Amino acid sequence: MQYKKLKLSIGLLLVVLFQTYAQERANTLSLSQQYINAFKEKAPLVLVDIKTTQLATRHYKGKGTPLVLIHGTLDDHHSLITLAALLAQKTTKPIILFDLRGHSSSVLTNQQPGSIVQDAQDVVKLIKKLGYKSAHIVGHSYGANIAIKLTNTHPAMVANLFLYEPPVFGLLINKPQYQQGVTKATQTIAQAKNSLEKGAIEDGVKLFIENIAFGAGSWHHIMDKRGRSAMTSNYLTFLDQLKDQQRFRLNIAQLNQHKGKIILLHGRQSLPLFKASIHEIRQVLNHEQLLLIEGAGHEGIFTQANQVASRIAKSLQ
Repeated sequence: MQYKKLKLSIGLLLVVLFQTYAQERANTLSLSQQYINAFKEKAPLVLVDIKTTQLATRHYKGKGTPLVLIHGTLDDHHSLITLAALLAQKTTKPIILFDLRGHSSSVLTNQQPGSIVQDAQDVVKLIKKLGYKSAHIVGHSYGANIAIKLTNTHPAMVANLFLYEPPVFGLLINKPQYQQGVTKATQTIAQAKNSLEKGAIEDGVKLFIENIAFGAGSWHHIMDKRGRSAMTSNYLTFLDQLKDQQRFRLNIAQLNQHKGKIILLHGRQSLPLFKASIHEIRQVLNHEQLLLIEGAGHEGIFTQANQVASRIAKSLQ
């Protein structure tokens, strides 16, 4: 009898704990949505003409050097809007959020393949167009690679650099311990490219997302309907990016000349190649800081946005 009462009590306690957790999570999500709505209201999406193209941009006004957030491949600015909205609650700095050239609401003004050099130049032009001389740059995935290229080519434009898992896979190519993973990734990207070129858009994008970016099952368990729609819509620009041989091969050693902070962020549960990339970057840099995002993988910049925002805001103090 006592055992049954104890079992019942434990069961009731677990129910209460679960309900409390669910309510707290709902409250957190609700609060985040309030912040997002406030951010959107103060920073409506507009096209900014940088002469070579027009970039769909949200410009949240503030004081001092702005934060520029650069999203990853296939996606658009919505993947970082929760982070931007939370940063707006934690800092008074301006925040600039935009769609890369050829992504979603931004305009692709020519039919030439896109390049990481072009993307970096677009960021420079956008910063200047909005009236700033420099910015703190936050990049996620391919957006982090753009941030590295930007820092190397226009060092005076970058105050501090925040890199969430840049896929600098060029550092891994000639190292035997990574050969199996690099070979598999190369084959997967080729398969994804082949699917996209044949018109199997969702199959190709899903193959890339689940095997290169976020892991098995992530297409439905991590990506929401908005994200899946954006990624399938942006596949042509992704195909252009795959023609750019510089996108994974960046001069990391040159970052040692950068005078500002270099903050590397990565998720504890990220896929092996991203962990390897972070490890090899740290072997080259001599003044970086590593920030681990708990409970996250490559998607942590948007699933654990509050944790990331707090780390960034603290680093800017």
